[in-house]
Amino acid sequence: MRDKFEVLLAKEREVHAFLDAFDATRRGLADEQAAAAADARAILETITRLDALGNAVAPDADKLQRVRDELEYKTVQKHNSADTTVPKGRKRALEGSLSSAKHPPDPPTRRRASSRACSCARWS
Repeated sequence: MRDKFEVLLAKEREVHAFLDAFDATRRGLADEQAAAAADARAILETITRLDALGNAVAPDADKLQRVRDELEYKTVQKHNSADTTVPKGRKRALEGSLSSAKHPPDPPTRRRASSRACSCARWS
């Protein structure tokens, strides 16, 4: 009988220890679950943003073909305009002759002779 009493007393102590630690344990587990839920939510939001960005960045086949066609068209236009432009050296010469026609050059000015001779002449 004494053995049964000691076994019951030990179980009662375990139950009291469990009940005393229950609130703290429950709060700790709830905090861990909240942190895990927040991490999962952040990961899902990141995946959603990246998925939306991936869809926005990657064009569909029709749009890609239109962009390629436009690029080809503009390349042809650039080459055609390069054939009709004046070379840079000739263009500068033309600009120079046009600007001189609009504004004639200023007449050359004569330098006045200084009344003072060069300082080195004094020492010679």
